[in-house]
Amino acid sequence: MQYTLRNRKDKKIVLDFYESPNAKGIVFLQHGCSGFKEEPHIVVMADTFCSNGLSVINFDATNSFGESDGLLSDATLTTHSQDLEDVIQWAESQPWYKEPFVLAGHSLGGASVLKYAINFPHKVSALAPLSTVIPDTWVTNRSVEDIRAWKNNGFVTKKSELRPEKVGQISFAYVEDMLSHQILKYAREMQMPILLVVGTSDNLTPPMQQQYLYELWAGPKMYKEIQGAEHSFKTEEELLSLRHILNEWLCSLPM
Repeated sequence: MQYTLRNRKDKKIVLDFYESPNAKGIVFLQHGCSGFKEEPHIVVMADTFCSNGLSVINFDATNSFGESDGLLSDATLTTHSQDLEDVIQWAESQPWYKEPFVLAGHSLGGASVLKYAINFPHKVSALAPLSTVIPDTWVTNRSVEDIRAWKNNGFVTKKSELRPEKVGQISFAYVEDMLSHQILKYAREMQMPILLVVGTSDNLTPPMQQQYLYELWAGPKMYKEIQGAEHSFKTEEELLSLRHILNEWLCSLPM
């Protein structure tokens, strides 16, 4: 079932709700920067959650390449996080809403769900931030020259791999906003189970940084690498590995 709602900035958000029969709970699922809810790795995540008895709210964030309103040039971790908060607030009025719930996201969506769990830990039963952006270390993955060029130009151009007609610009405000967020300093306080998954060839959110978050996390935790995968999981083999990992983790949760 598809819904539309308006966020705090009166921008349209489009979401798909997949109801699992006799659902044990719900999952909010958020894609990354310039992503959309039909990306293969997002679809696999949604399908795996449903097959494990969890209903899924999979939505297009604003300022991305999906069906929701906004321009990529306005995208930041702050706007991404606010969209997640607004979708959850809207869902609270729906008959299928349940707390606590699971949060899952990819890349910038991973950072967004981590921030929500830090701010509202009593609402979150488990977390799956995959290939997650870690704001505290994000800038260290870019060369000084790249950051300087980004600042001088005011933007970098981003083209969708899956939707070539979608081209946008990521503003330098994205960088400035990223530097205003922190996650690592809260990790030792977090008690809910977490799943971290990353590709061994991921240069944007590399395994070393994911491992550091894993080591700091206080609650039950699982860390997995998908061999040869880059930032997104694309091949049939990578997507199958992702499905197996999610199944293993979900079976370990007390639901």
